[in-house]
Amino acid sequence: MNPVKKTRKKRVLVKDKPSNIAPKKTPDEKTITYKYFDQYRDLYSFMMKPVSETFVDKLAEDLIAWARDDKDALILSQFFYIKGIGYDMVQKWSHKHEKLAMAFSEAKRLIGNRREVGAVKKHFEPGMVKTSMRMYHKEWEDIEKARAELKQQQDELTSKRNIQWVLEKYPETSIVPKKTKDQEDNEL
Repeated sequence: MNPVKKTRKKRVLVKDKPSNIAPKKTPDEKTITYKYFDQYRDLYSFMMKPVSETFVDKLAEDLIAWARDDKDALILSQFFYIKGIGYDMVQKWSHKHEKLAMAFSEAKRLIGNRREVGAVKKHFEPGMVKTSMRMYHKEWEDIEKARAELKQQQDELTSKRNIQWVLEKYPETSIVPKKTKDQEDNEL
C-alpha cells in the first residue's frame, strides 16, 4: 500500500490597501497570498491576527445580529471582548471601514433602546442607565449638554447674588422657653 502524500499550502500575508483583499493564487498553485489592511493582537491567544475587508464585513454583520438578538447585549464593548478584539482597535477600523461604522452606530442604537426600555420597566437601575445613555443615543448627549449649560448659567446667576435669610422671632410657648442671657451670650 502506498501512503498518500499530502502537500501543504503555504500562506503568505502581504499588507496592502483594502481594495485588494481577495486571495490570489500564484502560478505554482501551492501558495495563496492573502492581502489585508491591518492586524490585531487577539486578547485570548495573544497572537497577531490579520484583518481583511471580508473579516471586517463579517464582524459588522455579526455585531448587528448580536445587538438585535441577544437580550443580554447591554454594553457595546462586550461584543468585541467576546470576539477577543480590543475596543479601541475596532473604533480605529470603524473610521476606515464604512460598513463597520454603520453597524457600530446601529448597534449603539439597538443597545441604547434595550437599556432605555429596561430602565422604564424597572429591570435596570434607572440612575445607572441615565448616566450612560449619552454614549448610546445622540439625543441623550444633546440633552446632557443642554442641562450642563443651564446649570452653568444658574451657577453664574446665584454666585453673583448675596442671599440673606431673615428668621422671624418665634413666640414663647411652653414648648419653646424664653432664652436666658447666658444662652444668648454663648451664641455670639
